[in-house]
Amino acid sequence: MGAGGGLGLSPAQRNLVEKSRAVQQQRAAAATEQHAIEVATTAHVREIKARCQARQTSSVGGRERRLILRHVGEELARVAQKERLVPAKIRPAPNISNNRKAAGASAEGEQKDQQQRPASTDDGYDEERYGSVRRLPRKLPPNLWVPRKRLAAAAAYRTQLAQQETEKQRKRRAEQATADTFARAQETQQLQWREEEKAKQRHRQDLVALEAQRWQQALRAHAEAQRTAQEKKERNERIALERYQLLIEEDKRRKAERKAADKAEVVLVKQANARQLELKRQTILCEQQADVELQKAYEKKLGMQEAARQAELAVILAKQSQKVKLALLNVKSADEKAREDEQRALVVQIAVRAREAELLVQKERRKREGARMQVQALTLQKQEKKQQKLTLEQEEAVYACEFKADFQTWQQQDIAKKQQVQQRNRDFQKLVRQQMSQDAARKADEDKYGMTLVEAELNAALLQKAGKAPRGLGSTDPNRYLSPFSIQPSARKRISPMALHDGLVNWPLLFGCVLVGFGPLAALFFVVVAKRAQLVIIALSGAFTWLVAILVTATLWQVIPPMKTSLSATVPVAVAVQEAFRALFFYLYTRTERAVASVTTSSHQLPLNDITSALAGGVGFSAMHALLMFGSLVASSTGSRGAAFSASCESIPLVFSAAISALALTVMDVGLMVVAFDGYRKRSALAVGAVFVIHMGVALSALANMDTNGCHISIPVHYAGAALACAGASAIVWRWKRHGGDASK
Repeated sequence: MGAGGGLGLSPAQRNLVEKSRAVQQQRAAAATEQHAIEVATTAHVREIKARCQARQTSSVGGRERRLILRHVGEELARVAQKERLVPAKIRPAPNISNNRKAAGASAEGEQKDQQQRPASTDDGYDEERYGSVRRLPRKLPPNLWVPRKRLAAAAAYRTQLAQQETEKQRKRRAEQATADTFARAQETQQLQWREEEKAKQRHRQDLVALEAQRWQQALRAHAEAQRTAQEKKERNERIALERYQLLIEEDKRRKAERKAADKAEVVLVKQANARQLELKRQTILCEQQADVELQKAYEKKLGMQEAARQAELAVILAKQSQKVKLALLNVKSADEKAREDEQRALVVQIAVRAREAELLVQKERRKREGARMQVQALTLQKQEKKQQKLTLEQEEAVYACEFKADFQTWQQQDIAKKQQVQQRNRDFQKLVRQQMSQDAARKADEDKYGMTLVEAELNAALLQKAGKAPRGLGSTDPNRYLSPFSIQPSARKRISPMALHDGLVNWPLLFGCVLVGFGPLAALFFVVVAKRAQLVIIALSGAFTWLVAILVTATLWQVIPPMKTSLSATVPVAVAVQEAFRALFFYLYTRTERAVASVTTSSHQLPLNDITSALAGGVGFSAMHALLMFGSLVASSTGSRGAAFSASCESIPLVFSAAISALALTVMDVGLMVVAFDGYRKRSALAVGAVFVIHMGVALSALANMDTNGCHISIPVHYAGAALACAGASAIVWRWKRHGGDASK
């Protein structure tokens, strides 16, 4: 609202009102112009009609006479002018029979005309031909043909005038038709103008409506943007308020800790002050006892002095009495003796006051000495605290240096170990190459389709199950181990896709299976784990933890006899042991994290968080799992000439089905490690239980491989468990990124 109580409009509303006002003004101007055009058109039509009516009602005879006289006069003047300009020599010869009187009159008239007419230099006389001397023209008789000629010309003029009148009537009718056509065209034009004006008005109304709609949409968009900005501002304010509250709580906690430390220090100071006061009180008591003893001694001394004085007075009195008795002349009077006594008393009092002043000075000195000792004690306490703090800092610095030196030593030892491992690997590779060359030489000497007894037995069992084994070969037949050349071509192609046509190993299939089983895990290792040495250590620790869990499971399997005969009992025990060691791995990780954080002074000494650490631990778990379960199968597949098949998956080779299962299990191990870390950190029984249930379900689904074509059940269940684990891990990682990388959220 404005100051005067009026309605306050926003800039958008004010602009809309101005546009509406401009549209109304344009409409009024267009209506005024249309009215002026209609008035002008009506006046023009009326003028044309009046002109046409005036032409129709005017007198035709008078006009004809005026026209005849005008045209006749013009023609006569034109003929006379021509006759005057024609030279005399080219005129026709005069007629002798003409009237002389007419000739004389004509000659007189010509003379008068020549006298009245100015001399003309261009009269048609040819001086070169006739000479410079001119002669007077001949006097001709009057021409009687002229009146008849004029009458004929008048008749021709009348005919021409009649034709002209006819033409004018025709033109008048044409003009009337043109005027009517123009009037109809004007009416049609006015109708078109009205329609166009109506169309323009509708168009302007549509434009105004569209403009109003656009402004409404703009206002709504502006309001929506303001609302969004307000919500964003409120959200940011809430976040800032939460952070501020966290800072306030942290400040309160620090203040409480500082206050507790101050209280403890105050208690210590109070205790020290109490001890000082106790010492001071004891000192005062000792001083009071000394004062009492001094007072007693002084009173005793005064008593002795008084007794001595009394004795002396008694002696003096005795002497005086004796002197009096003796009547000596030099005996002192009583006043003199009194004055002497007073002087002695004054001397004694002065000595007593001096003693008291000395005692007071000693008392003040002892008091100042006690205060000085108390200040010295407090100063010593502060110095001791500073010294202890410096000692602790020096010890921490020394420990940090030692830890850094130990870490560098460990790094050097680790590098040396890696170099030793690399050297051993090179030696082993050299030995393997030698063995491979020897094996290649041995295979070159063997049969083209030679195979091991285990492979031959497996192929024979598969052929017997397929019903394609040759007759006469039983299980006890020494020739029951068949070679590929004894198998039908169709069966050989179905059961030996691992072997090429020449009996060699199908290396593309083998390497493809290796990449399927270990490719994603290797990519995760090189992209995330290998970039930091701490994560590599965590991955190695995770692999070692899984290996220890498998060793414990094997020990239990060896110790407990029922587990040897029941695979259904072994699988749950193995899963429980692995989950227990997963929890132990997280516990050791947190202990290490706290230990490193307690001995380091910088937060960048251990740049780790739960997400990357869980990924590294999951990579270690899954790598060791894949190496033990799938690596042994890959290693055994390189030395054979055919492919091993199993009854659990008859349609594909065993190495390929194992690669597919290994891929699902490695992905599941990494995802379950992330979910388990989050559950252990937040003490969430739901997350830990979900990890255990998914692991148990996937492990129990592997029991389906004991049946024929059981991989049709186990492999989908493996991938379902991997998908659930990845979904949970993705949700945790997304939440972690949304909270700015804070692992505690």
